[in-house]
Amino acid sequence: MKTLSTGVVRSKIVGLICGVVCFAGASSLASAQAVKVSSLEKPRFEKIKLKGKKKVTGVSLQAGHSGHVTDLDISADGKIMVTASGLSDGLVKVWDVDSGAVLHTLDSEDSVSISPDGKLVAAGNIGGPIKVWSIDTGKLIKELKGSGPVVFAQNGEVLIGEAMPGAGVSEGTVEVWNTKDWTSTKLAQGHEASLSAIAVSGNGDVVITGGYDDSIKIWGAKTGELLATFKDKIKTPSALAVSKDLKWFAVSYQGKGAEVELWSMDKRSVSKRLKTKGNVTGLAFSPDGATLATATTEEVTQLWGMDGASKGDVAGGGEVVFMPDSAKMMHGRRALTLTDVNTKQELKAFAPNDTRIFQTAFSRDGKYVLTSDAKSAVGVWDIKQGGLVASFHIDNGTEGAPEGELLLSPSGDMVVLRPFVGDTLRVFSIKGKVLEKPFKTVKVEGLREIRGVSFAPNGKQIVIESAGDGGDGTQLVWWDLEGGKKLNATKFSGYVSVDGFVDGGKQVALVSTGTGRGAAQLSLKLWSGETGLMKSVKVKDIPPFGGDIDLANEGSLVALGDADNSVKVWDRTEEKIVQTLSGHDELVNVVAFSPDARLLATGSWDEAVRIWDVKSGKELLALKGNYYQAQHISFSPHDDVVAISYQGWLKLIHLPTGRTREVYYDEHDGNVNWLVYDGSGHFECVRTGCDMIKYRLDNGELVSGTDEQVKKLRGVEKFGR
Repeated sequence: MKTLSTGVVRSKIVGLICGVVCFAGASSLASAQAVKVSSLEKPRFEKIKLKGKKKVTGVSLQAGHSGHVTDLDISADGKIMVTASGLSDGLVKVWDVDSGAVLHTLDSEDSVSISPDGKLVAAGNIGGPIKVWSIDTGKLIKELKGSGPVVFAQNGEVLIGEAMPGAGVSEGTVEVWNTKDWTSTKLAQGHEASLSAIAVSGNGDVVITGGYDDSIKIWGAKTGELLATFKDKIKTPSALAVSKDLKWFAVSYQGKGAEVELWSMDKRSVSKRLKTKGNVTGLAFSPDGATLATATTEEVTQLWGMDGASKGDVAGGGEVVFMPDSAKMMHGRRALTLTDVNTKQELKAFAPNDTRIFQTAFSRDGKYVLTSDAKSAVGVWDIKQGGLVASFHIDNGTEGAPEGELLLSPSGDMVVLRPFVGDTLRVFSIKGKVLEKPFKTVKVEGLREIRGVSFAPNGKQIVIESAGDGGDGTQLVWWDLEGGKKLNATKFSGYVSVDGFVDGGKQVALVSTGTGRGAAQLSLKLWSGETGLMKSVKVKDIPPFGGDIDLANEGSLVALGDADNSVKVWDRTEEKIVQTLSGHDELVNVVAFSPDARLLATGSWDEAVRIWDVKSGKELLALKGNYYQAQHISFSPHDDVVAISYQGWLKLIHLPTGRTREVYYDEHDGNVNWLVYDGSGHFECVRTGCDMIKYRLDNGELVSGTDEQVKKLRGVEKFGR
């Protein structure tokens, strides 16, 4: 039984869009030490031959969602599971249920449905489009002009969703697509407002839809005939489910709290009102029609008989779906669990992706890349040889609730622990492969709610961002680490962010996004640490924007990720835009110059990272797919390696050759597992966790990382300088 709730829609309203600004170094534009990159090649992914002439066509790691699961579905044979977390981490994942491996990580959508034969996965969200992928290849095969939620019905012969409003088509119009040729039929008897929930019966013959017009409609999936409409005492449904025998349907309502109505289809009336332990996020009937499962926000899934009697509770809420045999169900909010319905015992766990790599920094000599993560750890990676050479865990509160974030200095030789609450910073020194105890503790009287810390280029000073008096506005403190004293301080009435240092680190560049009244106009200011003087810099021809600011290098060039999906390069000396870089399809959320400012890296919501030649404006390299909202991008001191952190991964790209190395790490049973993959079939295990790797062969077979065939592929090709 498939059920779905749209929940809160991820907003992409321009007024809430975040722009990104980055400064480039002016003094090193013609750096003689930089490696010349005359032509950047696209990455090459060769297929590795195994015994029996099998080929490796992909690699998958047990990397679950980093956010809440908003929907899940199971194939008719129970072998394939699809999950969506479009409202949190923006991803759809396809799982092999038996092995627990993630077969594919797909685009950002809020709702999913899998065809009964396990060959197609469809996903949609409000605003559209609806996308359909092949589960065998993971490739997008169709993009439909419609919006979610969606379900497959009639044994996968049709896909049902909402038509895109337009000429002659109103909101709430239900559309049916034939999956053979993708022709469609729009049903005239639709809702008067957009769909809020949708579900299909176990035999695929009946579809039930709920709308924001406070109604529920029952449809014949094959004919499109409207069988029944329920409007009396109906509110906006948040989740729906219909039994296989078509005797019952269950509904929960938005804003109505912890209650589910169990309706009799024959009597067309409410049979039972079930009081649930928390707001309901998922509903499902067992295939035998004897049990209703209600999953809630309070991490509990409750089981009910059709008489309304409780049949017990199971830990783990979120979303829920029954397996084909009625005796098992899959449910969860982040960590998914396969549970025996009768014994209430956990049969299998599908762990979430708890660890994200937040920041990267290259060592001064370019030999190492350092990472900070959400588990309060700093990793040191050898770029040339591959592999983790050191890992430091910093005491940062409880494991489940860290008390602050770790921020690396630009040269990777220091890390500061910024508390989420409080006025005290702890600064650590990293020398090679050794982490020293806090060599500095910075406590600034009068600061509250420290928002950010920025290292000066020399690593001897920091600028601290904090909330103003009473929580409003911004306070800035320029602090000398060596002398342990305040150099200067200032206050602003609006929100101000540090965006880098200019003029040899003597001045800090500040960007103001206004006070929140209307659209924010970019306001650039330069603040001297020595004199405390502040001067404004006029930024011409850059339209209003609102959002986050990205820390970058000092200099005369400014890169702005604009609301029109382009990147504007603005020259501070000439006071004009010198380049407009167009190529991304959605908002550019991160930008980063190389040390000599010849190259610019950009990451976007369109899941692509692009490398640009700043002078010519030419795109040199495009990395597409699964880079949704890249969190941080940095270049090595020699410009030959770029590091990208995104969705729990770290990708290193050797620009002259296009060779790549990916690093994923996760915590399981108290052990941190680091897995390195070079993009061409080679992998290396650091510490434990090789058994987490699942290689997909060209015949569809999944080979475990511990298999002797794959073990012989151990080793990573030499990389970088």
